[in-house]
Amino acid sequence: MGYEGRVTSESKRPAADPAVISARTHNDADYRKKNVKRLALLDRVSHGGYFGRAAGFMLFLLALVLIFLRPLVDLVIYAVGSQLYSFILLVPFISLYLAWLRMREGPSNLGSSPKVGLIPLTIGILVISGYYTMVRYGRKMNQNDYLSFTICSFVAFVAGGCFMFLGRKAVTVVAFPVAFLFLLAPLPTFLTDFASDCLQHASAVAAYFLLRLLGTPLLKDGQVFQMPGITIEVAPQCSGIHSSLVLFISSLVAGHLFLKSRRRRIILALAVIPIGILRNSIRIVTISLLCVYLDPGMIDSPLHHHGGPAFLALSLVPFFVLLLWLRRSEHRNEKQGLVKAEMTRHWRQRLFPKVKEHRHLERANRYFDSGRRDKAAMENWNVHRIEPLHPRAIRCLGMMYQGQRKVGWPSSISG
Repeated sequence: MGYEGRVTSESKRPAADPAVISARTHNDADYRKKNVKRLALLDRVSHGGYFGRAAGFMLFLLALVLIFLRPLVDLVIYAVGSQLYSFILLVPFISLYLAWLRMREGPSNLGSSPKVGLIPLTIGILVISGYYTMVRYGRKMNQNDYLSFTICSFVAFVAGGCFMFLGRKAVTVVAFPVAFLFLLAPLPTFLTDFASDCLQHASAVAAYFLLRLLGTPLLKDGQVFQMPGITIEVAPQCSGIHSSLVLFISSLVAGHLFLKSRRRRIILALAVIPIGILRNSIRIVTISLLCVYLDPGMIDSPLHHHGGPAFLALSLVPFFVLLLWLRRSEHRNEKQGLVKAEMTRHWRQRLFPKVKEHRHLERANRYFDSGRRDKAAMENWNVHRIEPLHPRAIRCLGMMYQGQRKVGWPSSISG
């Protein structure tokens, strides 16, 4: 009676809502997924001295920052007051973000690669030693070159510490973010002057051809353009090296994030040079035309002195068009590669067995003609393994099994 009552009460329970069951199942799946991630993280940090090596690297980095504290503070002050290197303040944050994106692809445990780590450590020692040697022997260094040597040495020590405490496999995963830190060091003065001169002369030549193409009357004497009512000189400040550096750094980051092919990344980075020259020439032509046809006072307008960001934004249009084209071509090549691999695999599966089958049948004929029945049976058995319902192999194996001689034996494979 009590048993029947319990059964009756259970049977009177309301049916579960399917939506509630679906929600519970979804929550259980999320819970299991979170547990899997937690277990993977625990497994990752419990092997190979994960915490010990990470803590050691952080202590090494802290000691390195304290040693190079004065150059680092000078770098921040220099970047804040510099128009050319204002982007330096963003470099460590970009590097940390890129490293965080690749962190999931790192190895499950950390190691140590002292032999590889000695290379950047040696480079850092040589750079800082060379700087102090030149200063000791009376070589005068400006603020730019001083920071170039010291910060380059600092980043080299950071790279060496990564190899020492994290291992070669971990550094391979975050190789680009670590190498990106070298952009913290300002370019030496002679490289900056050389790049500025090249961009200045190339921009002047490109602007001259554009003005001639537009039918503007002018005379060119070096970097000086003589036009009706005004004379314009393409000064070193018109080289646009700051915008070109910003665009170059953008090309490095965009190539790393959106492109897989090394060749396409190089193409995107090198495309910054013609894009920068074209941007500078368009800026020169715009200001020249406004001075000739509108007002010569436009030479002192904000467009001339503070129009760099506007023309930089304009140069991003061909840059993103090129990036989109490279990305689509890469995806198209990947699809073509997958299709080609699939076709190759398909034809290999179809053609290779036929070739092997043909070879085994020829050997079987040759062995049977020479009286080597055991070898002929083995070759026919190989044909049977490739194609179990092959009629000739089945017939010949049956004939040999029955002890018959060469009666009805096929004379050729194609027959």
